[in-house]
Amino acid sequence: MASITYTCIFLLFLLITQGYVYCSEATNDNLVYGNDSQYENVTELPDSYDELVILMEQQNQLLETLAHQQNVQNKILSGIANILQNHEQQLQNVSESMATLIDNTNTQNEMLNTMASSLERLEDREYEQVDLMAARLPAPLAKDCTEILYQGETTNYGIYTIKPEDDLMAFPVSCDLETEGNGWIVIQRRYDGSKDFYRGWEDYKNGFGDLRGEHWLGLEKVYQLTKSEKYRWQLRIDLEDFQGNTIFMVFDDFYLDGEEDNYRLSLGTRCRYSSGNGHPCMSLDPHIDEYFSTYDRDNDGADVNCAYNQRGGWWYYSSASCHTSNLNGPYLGSPVINARGMVWYHWKYSEEVLKRSEMKIARIL
Repeated sequence: MASITYTCIFLLFLLITQGYVYCSEATNDNLVYGNDSQYENVTELPDSYDELVILMEQQNQLLETLAHQQNVQNKILSGIANILQNHEQQLQNVSESMATLIDNTNTQNEMLNTMASSLERLEDREYEQVDLMAARLPAPLAKDCTEILYQGETTNYGIYTIKPEDDLMAFPVSCDLETEGNGWIVIQRRYDGSKDFYRGWEDYKNGFGDLRGEHWLGLEKVYQLTKSEKYRWQLRIDLEDFQGNTIFMVFDDFYLDGEEDNYRLSLGTRCRYSSGNGHPCMSLDPHIDEYFSTYDRDNDGADVNCAYNQRGGWWYYSSASCHTSNLNGPYLGSPVINARGMVWYHWKYSEEVLKRSEMKIARIL
């Protein structure tokens, strides 16, 4: 409708510009005439009109095409707007997700910082506990009385716990920390007869008595102490008679074999002593390389049970006399002559019994 209206207006415009108006009302009386040339132009209008109609149709088609393209462009722009709007929503969602992630990260960082602080405090407490435990722990156990002396201990004949080797059980000993500047482990002490030394194999193996008084440390402990090839050991024997006379002897390279060899006695060739009419070291010479015997395990080579006859365990030899020394015989309590008592023949070349004896060992320094 709009295109037809535009056409009529355009034709009216052409007629006015040519100066003619033609009207017909059903009679021939109402005619308006112009000059001839103008009339001729009017007679030519039908051809111009057709061309105009064709032109207007082409314009209308062009306008429709443009309108269609405009609609297409509008749809494209609308689609682009929707895409942009979706992208904007997605960006907003991403921003919100990032903000949430940042908040979560901050929260996690705070938690990690809290955990790190807690761990640090826990480590501090652990270090404090370790330091406290270290302060409470005793010093490593000494291997012998020599180490006890080196650790600064000064209580003479005190009771100390030693551990000769890492794979052995620790055990207490009596330490002489004054004699000759060394630490001596007392393995036998007698002075008043308060302990009976007429005992069987197991007692002599494991030890008996009171470490602060009369006692026998035990053959197995002495073996464990002296078996190591790292050190050489010395045996010191201190004796006293009922008149108050004293003597000591020190034997080098002392050690015992194990129980499978009946704690056989081994000594070196060197012996030093303090005094005496004879050679007191000789009283132990016949007992070197002999097995230890008790009344219930007769390991001597004699025809008699020496441990039974002499009433004490010792390294007896195969002679009928059984010994030239025996510090584990009965304690008789007076200066009598009796081979069955505590005797050391080569001190006085006599079997006069003794009042006191002490056997002790130490590393050779």
